Amino acid sequence: MKIHLVKKEKGRVYKSEDIVRSVFGLELSHTEEGAPIVSGGEAGGLFISISDTRSCWACCVEAHPVGLDIEEQGRPVKPSVVRRLHKDEQSYLAVLSEGSSEWTAEFLSIWVRKEAWSKLAGKGLAAGFSGFSVLEGSVGGAYVASFEKWGLVFGIAGDSSAEVVRTAYEAPFEKSALDYAAGLLDS
Repeated sequence: MKIHLVKKEKGRVYKSEDIVRSVFGLELSHTEEGAPIVSGGEAGGLFISISDTRSCWACCVEAHPVGLDIEEQGRPVKPSVVRRLHKDEQSYLAVLSEGSSEWTAEFLSIWVRKEAWSKLAGKGLAAGFSGFSVLEGSVGGAYVASFEKWGLVFGIAGDSSAEVVRTAYEAPFEKSALDYAAGLLDS
């Protein structure tokens, strides 16, 4: 699986439809359930998964179903969110010091695997995260894993290998260049 990663810059607009068109030459739309799909070019039989954070946008396009999620390492996590996880995952986290950096890292590792699998399954967050566990490395026979790179935690599902490549994309500014420059001078 090749994961294309775009680093976001402040003051620019990042629309998945525009990035997918620019990077892959494909048109992005969504099913009624909200799942992304691609068309155009040689899109027949291609599957797409997209994720973004405040600082990055990531996408993979493959010939087989895939799931991808990213989160920023060390992002604040409310301990109450653990209630949404499977009981085995709750027990796993319970032995760690709640709120510690280790606890946060393990929680995010579980979370991105769950989101990646739910995207692979075509259910998104509607999958209900308490009904399945990702601790064993697979869910329903589908491979799930997480790894860290460049200050991000990646979750992948459906493919046992992943290569992250930085991808260039020039997003348009939210404002005209003149308005943007004037705003910089005012701050």
